Amino acid sequence: MTGLALFGLGIDDDTLLSIIIITNGPNPDTLRKCACSLDFIAAAPYADYEQVETLMRLQQPADKSAPWAKETVTHYKEVQAEFTLRCF
Repeated sequence: MTGLALFGLGIDDDTLLSIIIITNGPNPDTLRKCACSLDFIAAAPYADYEQVETLMRLQQPADKSAPWAKETVTHYKEVQAEFTLRCF
């Protein structure tokens, strides 16, 4: 899996892009939005992606997570919110 797995869907990139395009329509605006969000994902170092992916898959209730894990997931959600606001 690549950066799109950050969405936590557990499906391959081609399938995810197909779903986005089918859902939102095969038009230039949809492709621009997808490309914009991919630019945000691609800017993250792979090691960060691996850490977030692991944490998201193993996420525990907030009161049982280590502080560093909470901070990492919170940062990921902030980045996700930022690219959603900027791109969509």
